[in-house]
Amino acid sequence: MESRRLRGNPVPPRIVRRIQHGAELAERLEEISAQIPQDIAEAEEGDASVVLKVQAATRLKNGPFTGLKMTSLGEGDGWAYYVLSSRESRELLAALLAEYEALPDGESRHVQWEHPATWADFIDQIEDIELYNAADRADPTLDDLSFDPVDTVDCLLWPAGSDQAASSRVEAVSAVVSRHAARQPRVHVVAIDPRPDRTLVRVVATEALLAELLDNANVERVRAPLRATVTLADLFAARMPDDVPEPARTAIGVVDGIINIVNPLTGPYVLDARDFPAGHTFSGADAHGTAVAGTAVWGDLDRLIAGGSLPVPHPVVSARVLDAPQGDYYDVTGLAHVTIEEAIRWLVEQHGVRIVNLSVTYPVAANSPLRDELTVTVDSLARELNVAIVVSTGNRHQSPEGGWLAGYPGYLADEDAKVAAPGDAALAVTVGSHAVRDVPSGGFPTSRIAIAAAQQPSPFTRTGPTRGIGRTGSMKPEFTHHGGNWAWDHSLGNIDPRDPGTAAVVAIRPQTDRIVGSSSGTSYAAPAVAHEIARIAERYPDAGPNLLRALTALAARPLTEPVNGINAAYVSGYGHPVADRVLESGPHRVFLTYEGIAPTNRVLIHPIPIPAEFADGVRQRTFRVALAFDPPVRRGRREYIAGSMTVDFVRGLSLQAVQDTYARQPTTAAAAADATLVRRPLPDGDHRPAMSPGVTVLESNTLVRREFINGLWDPEHGDYFLVVSHNQSPWTDAQRRSYGEQSYALAVEVAEETESTLDLYAAIRARLRGRVRLS
Repeated sequence: MESRRLRGNPVPPRIVRRIQHGAELAERLEEISAQIPQDIAEAEEGDASVVLKVQAATRLKNGPFTGLKMTSLGEGDGWAYYVLSSRESRELLAALLAEYEALPDGESRHVQWEHPATWADFIDQIEDIELYNAADRADPTLDDLSFDPVDTVDCLLWPAGSDQAASSRVEAVSAVVSRHAARQPRVHVVAIDPRPDRTLVRVVATEALLAELLDNANVERVRAPLRATVTLADLFAARMPDDVPEPARTAIGVVDGIINIVNPLTGPYVLDARDFPAGHTFSGADAHGTAVAGTAVWGDLDRLIAGGSLPVPHPVVSARVLDAPQGDYYDVTGLAHVTIEEAIRWLVEQHGVRIVNLSVTYPVAANSPLRDELTVTVDSLARELNVAIVVSTGNRHQSPEGGWLAGYPGYLADEDAKVAAPGDAALAVTVGSHAVRDVPSGGFPTSRIAIAAAQQPSPFTRTGPTRGIGRTGSMKPEFTHHGGNWAWDHSLGNIDPRDPGTAAVVAIRPQTDRIVGSSSGTSYAAPAVAHEIARIAERYPDAGPNLLRALTALAARPLTEPVNGINAAYVSGYGHPVADRVLESGPHRVFLTYEGIAPTNRVLIHPIPIPAEFADGVRQRTFRVALAFDPPVRRGRREYIAGSMTVDFVRGLSLQAVQDTYARQPTTAAAAADATLVRRPLPDGDHRPAMSPGVTVLESNTLVRREFINGLWDPEHGDYFLVVSHNQSPWTDAQRRSYGEQSYALAVEVAEETESTLDLYAAIRARLRGRVRLS
């Protein structure tokens, strides 16, 4: 049946006097014909194309536009429709309006004419028709250009439905440029972005060419190119501030290359350093270790360029494993998994680090029959040493089909773009990269275009899912951070991963007083997340790695710019974590945490002290829960992890009812044979509200975050529970017997998102105190 809930308010029928309305629209169409520039109006048959802006009273369907041989270009605010029209299509519309004037007023089903009855409704809803002209296309930034005799402009073309349509529009605009270039040699096309949803042609133009572009039907907007917020001059000018906060106590272990101790961004914060394996003679300094360590110490270093104050730095302990025998190519010395294990053990056992960053991955997707030995090593160490290990997804190096620019973002879902080992480690925190800046630097005219828009996945990042239980696999990466963006150089036909306008700002070995440079890679996104986890660890000094992972999940938010056709869960996981979101509870946002050990193959019920006042009234509310656990792993098993855990939110039932519902139920056959046996179904949707994402999406993950946002609440629900279930994997009996307990952590966020007089923090504390007295 149809939903009883309607989207928006019903639109009342629009009653129009068709004689008058048709005449008015016909008059507007005649006025438009007089406004069309002479060179366009006198074009040969098949041309004379202009863009019309059709203002409607409500949403219009595309069918009548297509029937009139008009091409829909886009829909703006207030039911404004932009359509490409030829001379023929405007003549068809004029003829239709002449027939429309003769129709009686009323509903479309009473219309008797040769056209579809709904076409009368279509014209009924049209309020006005205007020519989309040069004034509409001209961006205010053009006022700042001098054209002496040329200047650079960006021509943003209308969105196209296909690559072919976009290419056709680019060719049409390029042909106009070529005609003007014959008279002024400095005129030329500088760069092209051919993608259908953001087609752009950058042109060095004269004023005469600009005037023609502003009348071109293929062009939506003409503007001056954006200027980069970070330039090479900014990198040269960056200096260490004088008022740097005292370092935090929580150190981060960095397993990477050598860290430069002369750079003031890194040197003062290296507590200790050791090379692995012992006795190896390294060939020289590398750039990777300093860049990774600088980001671990400070987080995102863009703020150094922006002139803002730097945050509290976190010291690092350096375990050097990378050598650079071939210049830009770094190798892990010795057997990688053995060397890295020695390094991590030293960091934890000798320096007590709780967080380790490993921005070292293989250059290809993790597609071997079984888990890689380095992946298993990382997982085993995370569990044995009780440490949070942060790894990068790795970078894609293989050129994708269609090219880096034109093929973006489709190739993010390719098999070649899958997460590289050890980024598929089940117990590690895996981090991908997204773009923060999308305007390349350099002088003008620049032939460079950013591949990703700000807040979209970086073109080099790797994606999930990785192997796991069921068809969905494991949601990797769990997080994303600023790892830079690539600029596509149109004149050279290649990418620049270090353009200061798009790349990440990183620490470097000082060069003539310069302390920062630019680079791109998930290698820099991972330590940025490690820095956020260290901030959380500073606030929660007794938290184990499971709780740190759970709180980081609560601190993450999805990227603001989705990518068409790409599952965001497998590109950026839970999103971009910011520690500030979970450091303190307040009157309208409260965090609850738990760490413990549970028997395996059990259901655990956690009462949640949500006050009845929280559920009262109509307000926007947030409920998030994060669960993290660290099961054993076994490389030779299909079910790589020894067990899985899920969490459900249950309300409005007594503790006894929850226990009875989630207790082991008799089989269907047993219940049919014995009337005294009762099979209880799971609670309905009101008592077990649907949380996002679904359980099956996360069944292979050891870090689970689910949320119930802006759903329905009822004060009568009374009691609230988290139901945590554990299930062992079907390993051998001996393996299952050796796995009798599972450590896990829960972190819960309860928040009022709209104005409220309720002091949620005080109300929850009162309920907690009441429980303590009762116990």
